[in-house]
Amino acid sequence: MNIASSPARFGQRQSRTELLVGGRVLLADGTERSCCVRFDSEDVATVFAAADPAMFDRVLFRLEEVGSLSGIVVANDRASFEIRLEGSGERRRRVQTKLDWLEAHAGGREERRSEIRIVPRRRTVQFRRPGEEPFTTRILDVSPSGASLSMPIRPGIGETVLVGRRYAEVVRHSDEGVAVRFKLPFAQASFGEDVEL
Repeated sequence: MNIASSPARFGQRQSRTELLVGGRVLLADGTERSCCVRFDSEDVATVFAAADPAMFDRVLFRLEEVGSLSGIVVANDRASFEIRLEGSGERRRRVQTKLDWLEAHAGGREERRSEIRIVPRRRTVQFRRPGEEPFTTRILDVSPSGASLSMPIRPGIGETVLVGRRYAEVVRHSDEGVAVRFKLPFAQASFGEDVEL
């Protein structure tokens, strides 16, 4: 792992929240990837994406419910990389307000079995663990906040994974596979049999 001298090493900083925000990252070479971002402090964030940017590259983000951000890569390893965020004090305060709102609404959210669960028309989806190649899984059912998947392996409870284009956390094992909870649930207005993960 490459580490710049100023920021703390991975895992040595207590993050301000366990909230992960999904979106897209545009790398310095023009490549765009799905990503999930954890804000460790007002200045630093950890990015989970299938990407290996160079140290001190500038990257751009478009994050759900947060908007556009930019930052400089200050550390990286196989599964994630760390950035120092750019932007004015006012911009950071607006981002902080949005994160506080998301955290307040996500905190304590549990997978509710009483939610409407459907079998979507498209039953297969790509499943990826950090640092590994994706593979195809079968959707058993899906709700606005999570999904049950049929697969031969059992990722660890609490592991962050990418299901289609949506980041999720493994919350339960079953005889057929796993159940995951989406980091950002679907809006009811966009949820139905034609939903694609």
